[in-house]
Amino acid sequence: MRHGLVSIERMSPAGARTRRGIRRPALLAAVWAVAFAVAHVYWALGGRVLLAMSFRGAANAAAVLASPPLRFAALWGVGVLCLAGAGIAVLLGRPEPPPGRGTLRRVLRVLAWAAAVALLLRGGLVAAQDALIAAGVLSPQVAGGAGELADVAHWSLGLFCPWFLTGGVLFALTARRPR
Repeated sequence: MRHGLVSIERMSPAGARTRRGIRRPALLAAVWAVAFAVAHVYWALGGRVLLAMSFRGAANAAAVLASPPLRFAALWGVGVLCLAGAGIAVLLGRPEPPPGRGTLRRVLRVLAWAAAVALLLRGGLVAAQDALIAAGVLSPQVAGGAGELADVAHWSLGLFCPWFLTGGVLFALTARRPR
């Protein structure tokens, strides 16, 4: 709609586009995925900050690092999947359909929905478990001891669960059809 020299377009906030034409949720999902990939590559290259918390305890982190196949899958593999997720988000967020038109776009949407569901389940279920642990309702045995379990639950509730839930919401917004 035009008013004098100013052009005003009506768009929903979720469907708003950035200057380059990519929908904001898709761009944010791509940034989220790249940040997650960077963390996993950092850990794969030997970084240790937050590694024990990410793997729910030092014993679990040590087991992953001690096993080359687990280390490859859990660190390098997740990093590559995150970069693929970033690419999917960017392709779905573009105003023009990707090459292959309808079929490829449907496949990309299914992959984005799968990522959203997996991230939301991981964030939600672990948040519920950690809330019960933090409240003292659950007390599962952890190799690192009760003190480590309490630290892991608090870090998870404060950082990792919201991180996964945010990623899930962003990928769900990216996967839905724009209006």
